[in-house]
Amino acid sequence: LGVLVVTCGEPGPACHRGHGTSGSPRCGRNKWGAGSPHIKERAERSQKHHSGEASGKAAKKKKPKSSSSKGGTATLLQQDMPKDKREYEETPGITTPSKEPNFNTAQTPMTPSMPPPASNYRPLADDKNIKLTYEVRTLPMVRDQVVVSVIFTNQSAFQIKEMELNILDTLNTKMLRGVGATPHEGARVPFQLPTGTANEGQFAFSVDSVSMSQRLRGTLTYMLVTETGSTHEKLDFKLHLPVSSYLIGTMSKRDTFTELLSGGELTAKSNFTLDAVEYEFSHVLSKICYHCHFTVVEQVGLSASLYSRSIQDDHICLLVKHMNPNRVLVDGKSTNSQLLSSLLDEVRALLSNSSATST
Repeated sequence: LGVLVVTCGEPGPACHRGHGTSGSPRCGRNKWGAGSPHIKERAERSQKHHSGEASGKAAKKKKPKSSSSKGGTATLLQQDMPKDKREYEETPGITTPSKEPNFNTAQTPMTPSMPPPASNYRPLADDKNIKLTYEVRTLPMVRDQVVVSVIFTNQSAFQIKEMELNILDTLNTKMLRGVGATPHEGARVPFQLPTGTANEGQFAFSVDSVSMSQRLRGTLTYMLVTETGSTHEKLDFKLHLPVSSYLIGTMSKRDTFTELLSGGELTAKSNFTLDAVEYEFSHVLSKICYHCHFTVVEQVGLSASLYSRSIQDDHICLLVKHMNPNRVLVDGKSTNSQLLSSLLDEVRALLSNSSATST
């Protein structure tokens, strides 16, 4: 798969995931007989309509063209059509802020009472010259891959070029490189960073299991072009892929949640209780939905049912309750016990740094 690069600027503030067309009514020939008065009436109206159209066309041919109408049409066309190809072609490299796409679309629905955070990009690594932030994205209908989007930001007063990103493979997670590349080769970043600019690169990874979080060791090498010459620099980092990276907060059909609770598929169960939670209940739901990719199925007062599934179709259902004084109970059920355990650890760390009582 190699490197898929989308040129862009710095991401703006922040994944959510039919349309019908109306047509003219049918004549209803299958419901009405050939001799029906409705058919005759429609035929007469159709004949009058066509004769009216013919007379209208004849009148249009004789009528001279209005200069004002022609001028108005030309003005509209000139506004819609650029005169030069360079006016609408985007220059390769860093885009201007007005043309920046929004990369922070949330992947799952949010709780309406709480606005989403500005961005879901997490810090990856930085030094005095360059800063890296990243976000993990799932691919529709793909069970064994995720895409890591990395924002490269030049913090120096000099140009940065010849960047290469190399992430070591593990038994579970492997970086997809170009055809013929060895597992030890890095992925070349096909753009340069002038001073004060940023750009985005996307890197695909294959995943065998989604039950446990992963930490991958990586290195970014680059060349810094200074006034006195060029120097080679290196930046080491660890790429964290939490289990929530593999979750999709959408249901395949409306009755999925009810069917799971009434059936016997959710064999794995676990829960924990947090004391002295500093967030309001709406904020608790917002953080779980946004950062862990869940959706709220139902909320009654200070109790809510949440749902998510992994890219490998493991189902997870959560019951979140607020209990006085300032305690939060998170009760989980899943088809994958290891995935549920890893996820609850992540949710617990997300909501509070204090100790929790688990069952």
